Amino acid sequence: MNWDAVGALAESLGAIGVVLSVLYLAYEVRANTHTLRADAGTRAQMDWSRYNIMISEHKDRDSIVRIFDPNEKLDNFTEQELVVLTFVMRAFAQQIEAQFFQYQAKLLEPEVWHAHLNAFVGLISFPAAAEWWAGEVTMPIYTKSFLDCIVNAEPVELSAPITVGISKERENRK
Repeated sequence: MNWDAVGALAESLGAIGVVLSVLYLAYEVRANTHTLRADAGTRAQMDWSRYNIMISEHKDRDSIVRIFDPNEKLDNFTEQELVVLTFVMRAFAQQIEAQFFQYQAKLLEPEVWHAHLNAFVGLISFPAAAEWWAGEVTMPIYTKSFLDCIVNAEPVELSAPITVGISKERENRK
């Protein structure tokens, strides 16, 4: 065997090695993307879970839940209740905005994003929550793209207070 043949064989083996490396890299990137998406969805659900637990254990829970009552107005809340509501609702809105960023980066599945978006839009459609949101959007704490997304979202109408599911379940047990 001459040196030219050895060189050609080495080049061929090198090219095969490069192709195999690129294929392996593509596989790993795809697997990593799948893992990132699954993690984003899990974190989104866990964030909602922690938020719900926080509200359920909050000493001002009754005041917080009142904001989602279709018969409430923001004027019916005390100054102290408004402070608590602002921080709780702002945390909720910022959580949704974080999920919006994940969705834009294609890390959060559309089904998860739209379910959470619809829940948020529905909840801020209650009169007291809508009043709060109208004032909140004037604060320079949300991105324009997020606010545009909320404004352009399909309206979602929730017809009962947030606790209606619990109330109906209790009625059915009796």
